Amino acid sequence: VASSSDFLFKLAVFSYKVLHWNLSNLTALLNLTSTRYLKMLHVYTLDMSRYMKITPKRVRYVKDHERKLYSCLLEITSEKEKEFNEAINEAVQGWSSSIVEKVINVEIPNDFLNKDNKPKTWVQLQHITKFVEKIVYDELYKKISSKIVASIKLLQESFTGTLKRCVEHLEVNNNNQPADHEVIRASRALKEFLDVAYEVDMPVSHTTSIIKVVLDEIKSTFKSIRRGDLPVIDKKWKSNIALEALQSINISQFTKQASNHLKQRIKKSHETFTAALTMLENRHRTRITTTEERLSEVRTYYAPTLARLSLTSTSLYHLCKYGIPQRGRELGRGQYGVVYAVQGSWAGHARCCLKSVVPPDDRHFNDLALEFHYARNLPHHERIVSFYGSVIDGSYSSHKVAVCLVIERLHRDLHSGIRRGLTIDQRLQVAVDVISGIRFLHSQGLIHRDIKLKNVLLDKSNRAKISDLGFCKPESMINGSIVGTPIHMAPEVFDGKYESSVDIYAFGILFWYLCAGKVTLPDAYNNFKRKTDLWRFVASGGRPEKLQFFSDDCWNLMTLCWSEKQEHRPLPGVVAKKLDEIVSNK
Repeated sequence: VASSSDFLFKLAVFSYKVLHWNLSNLTALLNLTSTRYLKMLHVYTLDMSRYMKITPKRVRYVKDHERKLYSCLLEITSEKEKEFNEAINEAVQGWSSSIVEKVINVEIPNDFLNKDNKPKTWVQLQHITKFVEKIVYDELYKKISSKIVASIKLLQESFTGTLKRCVEHLEVNNNNQPADHEVIRASRALKEFLDVAYEVDMPVSHTTSIIKVVLDEIKSTFKSIRRGDLPVIDKKWKSNIALEALQSINISQFTKQASNHLKQRIKKSHETFTAALTMLENRHRTRITTTEERLSEVRTYYAPTLARLSLTSTSLYHLCKYGIPQRGRELGRGQYGVVYAVQGSWAGHARCCLKSVVPPDDRHFNDLALEFHYARNLPHHERIVSFYGSVIDGSYSSHKVAVCLVIERLHRDLHSGIRRGLTIDQRLQVAVDVISGIRFLHSQGLIHRDIKLKNVLLDKSNRAKISDLGFCKPESMINGSIVGTPIHMAPEVFDGKYESSVDIYAFGILFWYLCAGKVTLPDAYNNFKRKTDLWRFVASGGRPEKLQFFSDDCWNLMTLCWSEKQEHRPLPGVVAKKLDEIVSNK
């Protein structure tokens, strides 16, 4: 009986270890899979957001620059009439002999001539005359077209490259596949437009077409057919016809007609391009609407679902491998959770704390899961609080679970540090540390969205680290939700349309506290009892007041950071440089 009990005990231990090993491997595999797909989803949302942001800008750029190109071409064509006149006159006067010589050596088709080398009928004589005139005009085209084209070849560097690339990008869909035949017309219309302006890579036959139609129109003015006996088609006759054709050209009239013809062609190309671009813009507008719907699905369903799966699998893996952390004394308390010290070590980390959060609903659980994902996948940085792991505690309640995030434990938060009298040098160093952390988050494509005193932790040397990534998200995953702490929120947050510069705005407010050396509200914010009144004040341009002891450099940096327009706020690297100058001048 004893040996049988011993065997059953060993079998139970062995079965437990096998099940534990398999469970650990399965959860690790599930976590790896969900994390990989989350990263792929993140890249996908970045592509969609980039498309939605850049496409309207490309359309505006193409419209504006094509309109400028059109205006410049019309203006240049009008200004170049004198040069056209000189080019045509030079061609007629300078190259008449060479043109006549070439005409003399041309063979007339035998179908038009009899044995005496005379035309068979007056109609055939007319055809022969036109044949000779055409040779004269073709030669004349070749001589003057290059000069006319060269005289308007001035805008190539300014417009061609970027304009072509923008149109080509607009004509490619999200899968990098060529668009349909109708949409591709914009690129062809632009090429024709640019060819009119620059004759880019155009053979002679196409180049001469700029003035060919005009010459064809005035051929009727060349009266060279004589009544009487049919002439002998010899060299003398050919020479006379060629000279008459050249002498019949009215230079000023021809110049005006050539200029008008060029303007008409430019206008036609402009209208064709505008119509094609409008079609292209409508197509992209529809595609942007579809992309917004897809992005909304990713933000509200797919990403949170995968993040929740990742959190659950990782928590189960950590539970199997390290167990539940032992809670120590309470360190702090928030709206949805409590922070405890961890007794002893956990997962090899001697000094850590436990953020225990009980999500009240699925939305908050999903937000917590996304916070976990972004925090866990961040590379280590000395100015960001380290994340060690997570465990889901099912014993918290019969119908709720507590998600325990294990993070690095520091000495105190910045709010407490300022209250206990950090020196100005220490406070400036904190500012340098915080902007370094923001700069790192932005380099990883993340926006913190809640930079404030309580979310900056200090170590025993009073060096700062950014904590609480609960609102931290990639810009592509932000769905316009209004989050953050009211006095640190930029005006555009209230509209739901914002980007990474909101962290710079929040840093500007934080820097005011650091320079002030106190944690009480600025006087400008003290009179508002409702959030809506405060938001209305900030949206109208209200900001903290300047204290008497603020240096000009510090005040200028604050006001630059909390500029009303996002594009006027400096990048984190610029802020870091200005802070270094302030510290060095201290």
